[in-house]
Amino acid sequence: ADGIEAGFKLFRPWLIAGFITRDTALLAAPTVFDTVYTVRSVGRRNGYYAALRGPLYKDINVDVQGTMWDSAGFYQPRYQARSEINIATSWLSRFPSGSFGFKAAVIHDYRTAVSFPVAGGVKQTNASGIFSALVEIRILRGVATYQVRNMVGGQYQLVPDFYMPRAISLYGLRWEFWN
Repeated sequence: ADGIEAGFKLFRPWLIAGFITRDTALLAAPTVFDTVYTVRSVGRRNGYYAALRGPLYKDINVDVQGTMWDSAGFYQPRYQARSEINIATSWLSRFPSGSFGFKAAVIHDYRTAVSFPVAGGVKQTNASGIFSALVEIRILRGVATYQVRNMVGGQYQLVPDFYMPRAISLYGLRWEFWN
């Protein structure tokens, strides 16, 4: 893949736009899901993408990115976008050492239908848009995290006939170790 990208600071966040190409390729079939999917040779593809990333106001941040290909291809959506708005702070007025951090985010992932070639035709997923949320609390180098993916609980597929989980909660702890 080749491409070109340009960006400029739009007040506080960055506005980024780009053009990407993918040369001719032989697309391997994802037979781990189903052995009926076939290998396909595809021609050159061109796509455009845009993003808005960075702080909007004080501790409120945005990360929106979208990609549009010249046509819908096999194993790839024509349009896809990911949007996130979050609050990320270290609350330095209360913790001047920087030993505390907090992040809360709402995320939306969107993709159009995707075609999976099979002998004699195609199988296709539907377009999907899911909402997720995230809360993280950092103390020193440890982070407690809680995520809810697909909050609305809608049915969607990334691969035909394989439905992704309805609302799912993930939680955990992570930390850094230094020698």
